[in-house]
Amino acid sequence: MRQSRRMGDHTFTTTLTWTDSTGKGYEAYDRGHDLEVTGHPLRSSSAAAFGGEPALPNPERLVDVAHRGCFIAQSLRTEVVLEPTLVGADG
Repeated sequence: MRQSRRMGDHTFTTTLTWTDSTGKGYEAYDRGHDLEVTGHPLRSSSAAAFGGEPALPNPERLVDVAHRGCFIAQSLRTEVVLEPTLVGADG
């Protein structure tokens, strides 16, 4: 087994901007907001269940995607570090 490389420190800068007002009441205000993650802009919205725009990504989906990305990255790292032999069935 190879020695694992230690991951260095890393920082991500995020910004969320929401420009509407709740003064219009719960049903009327816009759930859309603009995100920026380390220089990458993204339009997002609350989940449709909370009155958001269904076509836009919502915070719950973004957390799910982040979790899946970390899981895949860790899985790939483990495969590279441990060098397993994968055996599959034909067919």
